[in-house]
Amino acid sequence: MAKPDCSAQDHGLLYLTSGTMKNVERLDSLKNEFRNIKMQLMKAIEERKKIKLHYAELLDAIKCIESDIHSKLDENEKQLADWMALSENNFLVVEQRHQGSPAVPNGTESNTGSIDADDFFQLSFRRRTWKTTVEKTSQEYDQKIAKITAEKTDIEEQRKMRISVRMCDPSKKDTAQPIGEILCEGFVVNELEASESVSDIEENFLLLLSHIVYTLHKQRKPDLFL
Repeated sequence: MAKPDCSAQDHGLLYLTSGTMKNVERLDSLKNEFRNIKMQLMKAIEERKKIKLHYAELLDAIKCIESDIHSKLDENEKQLADWMALSENNFLVVEQRHQGSPAVPNGTESNTGSIDADDFFQLSFRRRTWKTTVEKTSQEYDQKIAKITAEKTDIEEQRKMRISVRMCDPSKKDTAQPIGEILCEGFVVNELEASESVSDIEENFLLLLSHIVYTLHKQRKPDLFL
């Protein structure tokens, strides 16, 4: 408020009451509080961005694992189709060739002397062809059986392997942190379905954890994990 006794016309002096000062202080306090809230909001936004990045990286990792599993599943489907085709086609060919073999004329002995030259040539050719087919099929079966056996052994070994986890905090001189009993003592995939203490979602996590640990174990030498 301008002083009434002020003679100068080119300026206005204000004097503040104690109430006005308190209002100014409150306003200044509110401004500081607003700044603090704004800073906290900015920090919260930054933390949320970090959390988003973490889950995005985790999702990318899961997608990568999913892609690898899909690749294995697709390969298995292809091998299964090849097996079925190999089995059906070879048995069908052999059966058709057997049915198309030259018959021995009635009233003659079953020797080469009772078969004319053309039939004898066809029979010899078919026998050689069958022999080649059987040998090739045998080799294919042996290779496929070896591959299936190796994959089956891998999966069985993974499912019966006991997986345990130990968590440590490097900032506390690798002091072991408390962890759930099932992780500390270890779990076996084949025993999860019979466990009443494991929920469905936990079973899914543990199955994925088993796959990840075992895959890393197979891809890298054990001493690289030490």
